[in-house]
Amino acid sequence: MRDVLRAVGVLAMAAMLATGASADTIYMKNGSVIRGTVIGYGNGQFSVQLPGAGGSRSRATLAGDDIDRIEFDEVNAVAEKAGK
Repeated sequence: MRDVLRAVGVLAMAAMLATGASADTIYMKNGSVIRGTVIGYGNGQFSVQLPGAGGSRSRATLAGDDIDRIEFDEVNAVAEKAGK
């Protein structure tokens, strides 16, 4: 399972670098939904830049094992354009 998450993280990072992702949706296994920008992956954890009130930003670290899936908004927009 850890190898699968690592591969997903590497592919996600490559996709972000290729498209310049702007905002992502992270679905947690506990049902929580987090909106932010995935900015890194290492040691089984994702680093996420979170938007704050008044334009402030904070950073969160999420354990890969706690994440159900991540939808990269910019990647989805590029895929939709390619399909048209």
